[in-house]
Amino acid sequence: MTEQSTWFVLEDGRLSPGTYKVLNNKVLNETMDEVVNARDRIFVNEDNYPVGEMFGVNIYEVQHIRTRKYIYVTIGELSR
Repeated sequence: MTEQSTWFVLEDGRLSPGTYKVLNNKVLNETMDEVVNARDRIFVNEDNYPVGEMFGVNIYEVQHIRTRKYIYVTIGELSR
């Protein structure tokens, strides 16, 4: 986790709601198609808690704005 992105996380572990950009290409959760490009926008809703963790890093499910489909991200993959 980078120090710059820690402000995206609220005290209770939720991602701060709003719109972010992804830093890398991603795949859609349901089809595994790589249609999410670096700098695409994603939306984080009000109650976005981690859906899991890997190697101590929280994983969140967020909505890709262009396709309205869901992807998994970590806070290190997000920018404003």
